[in-house]
Amino acid sequence: KARTRYAEEIRALLRTDVGDLLDDEIERRGGMRSFVDRVYERETDPYTVAEELLEPVRECLDDADG
Repeated sequence: KARTRYAEEIRALLRTDVGDLLDDEIERRGGMRSFVDRVYERETDPYTVAEELLEPVRECLDDADG
């Protein structure tokens, strides 16, 4: 039970920290409104926006591996 509880706590902390990092990145790129406007104007879609925002995280993790 303790191991499961610790795993859940670690996941919750990671979600919070990654969420905060993504919020910072969104603000750095002009805020959520700018992304929503691009989707609303059909310049992009929500999936592409999510990929665009996650790309720096993926690159960072890839760099850490290599």
